[in-house]
Amino acid sequence: MTGLIKRITDYERVELELQETEERLSRAQGDLEDARRELDKLRSQLESADEKLRREHRRRSEEEARRGKVERELAERVEELEELRSKVEELESFASRNPATLSKEAELEVEGISDFVRERRFDSPGPCVSICLPRPEADQWLKEAPGMASWVSRIVTDKGLVVYGCGAKVVVLEPPLPVESRHRSVGGSFDFSLLDPFVDRPRVGFVSLHRDMYAVCVLDNGVAESKFEKKSVVGRSKKGGFSQSRYSRSREDQVKHLISEVDDALYEVFKEEPPRYVLLEGDDVMVASFIDSAESLRRHEVVRFKMKGKLSRDLIEMLPDLVWKWRAWVLDLPSPIV
Repeated sequence: MTGLIKRITDYERVELELQETEERLSRAQGDLEDARRELDKLRSQLESADEKLRREHRRRSEEEARRGKVERELAERVEELEELRSKVEELESFASRNPATLSKEAELEVEGISDFVRERRFDSPGPCVSICLPRPEADQWLKEAPGMASWVSRIVTDKGLVVYGCGAKVVVLEPPLPVESRHRSVGGSFDFSLLDPFVDRPRVGFVSLHRDMYAVCVLDNGVAESKFEKKSVVGRSKKGGFSQSRYSRSREDQVKHLISEVDDALYEVFKEEPPRYVLLEGDDVMVASFIDSAESLRRHEVVRFKMKGKLSRDLIEMLPDLVWKWRAWVLDLPSPIV
């Protein structure tokens, strides 16, 4: 009986150990499944990292190829730029040694400009260049055009320029009123439509200011609403000390009074129908003071005007013939216009 009980007890112990072994095996299988899933996850991450690395290698290779191409193109552009700079320097050197030469200078009406240009002998069969330049660009063109730098002080560009050229010959034109927009055309013939904005003669004001007289008038199909007055402003004294100071104060007072009187006259003459442009002529010092001080002048666009001859009533009556003249210069350049 004792032996039977012992065998039963041993059987129960073995069965219990077997259950524990099965439980450990089950947990081990679960751990194995977790390990497999983690391994699959790591393998996927590794494949993804490998793909990113391959893409990065391709990107870097493409970037290096692009960089090499850009560097080669940049080197070619630098070489071309150096060649152009060398050619420009050669042309500038040639132009400085061979300035443009004047073959004709004239005053023209706008209606006669096209015939005047056509009458020039343009030896080159090259394209016809037509250029309209406001003042700042006109100054720049004179400085950069072949052989024209020496003409900067001769050709006044206060109002801009209109230029017609073919080959190495150009006709440079200064209009009576400012050029308002830039235009450039190249073709088989000249573009005379550039002159269209200047055909009509708009209503303009005229102010002439000198130490001994002044004039204010309107040009509108003739001379209208004119005012002409003779005055006297003392000159500069060469004496020193108190006498010079007294003369200076007296002169300053007279200049201020004259400018105030001209300002009032300008307001009265222009108040009914103010002109857009005011042609301003006179002594440089007086004109500069007038521009700084005259309130009425600030409402108008000022155009500096140079008048031939001494101001008089007869000269004022001739103003329409003087104001609407174009100045023309025909020049031969050391190299073709571009």
